[in-house]
Amino acid sequence: MDKDIAIVFGPVFDPKEIYGLGIVAIDDKEQLKEIIASDPAAQNKPL
Repeated sequence: MDKDIAIVFGPVFDPKEIYGLGIVAIDDKEQLKEIIASDPAAQNKPL
C-alpha cells in the first residue's frame, strides 16, 4: 500500500466466512499478479 495503488482495502463482515476486499489502481495485469503473489492473505497465510 506504500506504492499509491491502493484505493480501498478492508474486511468484509460475513458471519459465515472471513474474507476481504481490495480495490487497486494498476497499469497492467502483471502488476496485479505481483500484488497477489506478495499478499499473505491471498496466499492463505496468517497475517
